[in-house]
Amino acid sequence: MAKVFVSYSSRDRETVQTLVDDLQALGHQVWFDSETLEGGQIWWDEILEGIRECDVLLAMLTPRYLASLPCRLEYSYADACGRTVIPVKIDASVEFGSLPSLLVKRQVVNCIGFDKAGLLRVAGAIASAPLNVPLPDPLPEPPPVPISPLLELREQLGQPTLSADNQVLLLHKLRTYRGQEQYRGEADALLRLMRAHGDLRAPVAAEIDALLGSPAPFIEPDEPAVAAAAEADSSETAQLVFKRPREFFGGGNDFELLIDGTKRGRIPSNSQTIFHIQPGSHTIQLTYLNVITKIVHQSDTITLDVAAGQTVRLSCKFARWDSTDLILKRET
Repeated sequence: MAKVFVSYSSRDRETVQTLVDDLQALGHQVWFDSETLEGGQIWWDEILEGIRECDVLLAMLTPRYLASLPCRLEYSYADACGRTVIPVKIDASVEFGSLPSLLVKRQVVNCIGFDKAGLLRVAGAIASAPLNVPLPDPLPEPPPVPISPLLELREQLGQPTLSADNQVLLLHKLRTYRGQEQYRGEADALLRLMRAHGDLRAPVAAEIDALLGSPAPFIEPDEPAVAAAAEADSSETAQLVFKRPREFFGGGNDFELLIDGTKRGRIPSNSQTIFHIQPGSHTIQLTYLNVITKIVHQSDTITLDVAAGQTVRLSCKFARWDSTDLILKRET
């Protein structure tokens, strides 16, 4: 019987386990890394040793496998060591044209669904492979440990403090890695770690919750912060009072009020802000910068006629959640 090394993406473990059990039942000695193995030099050395000792390496083809750097290093090293590499297609979405050159020149074995016919095809391919082939002398240079590019992000998340700017940058990087199949699981784990960080700001938490599919808890402010433009005595001016709605709590100074086309100031997070203006007719507009997506949301311009000593309260909401338009209105 052959010594078989099963090379697979960790995200396909449960699927691949079926074939491993069948091959072991046929009497083959199967190398299949256990859940107890973790990343690092010792982990990688064990994998390379397993490749050198095997007769056959089964490359379990899925989109995740083809996108994985460790998997690519495994079958490349097996080929350099003179081991027989057998591509086994276990995902119907894998196309022949997507295979790397080292695999495309080999006969691909179809084992989608792991039925009896598929198992027999794999067993036949293994049976045709030569056994106990001597290793080349000297041995090929072993590939380095495939260090995840997310390792640095994990170290940053382990710091006791995390600035607002770093939070935004980390979230952007993790979202990007999450879009790559080979890093999605690790990125999700780091997003959960980041979500539990004590310094995390509310908008970043909301973005993480949206990515991971869980609701974001928003915290009401204990006391409103009041900022006033020192123009004149309040009895001689009108007041515009704007309070951030629930969906915009947190996130920093990302709201800005324009009065008569002039920027009059930003609105701090978790607060209401008072603007003093001269009596008369004024145009009012609000802009909102999403600090995560960098998308600018903008309201229509409204016109207000205000008198001295009058207080006008303003509120806003999204026209709809998939738009960039804000509705700014006067509260009655």
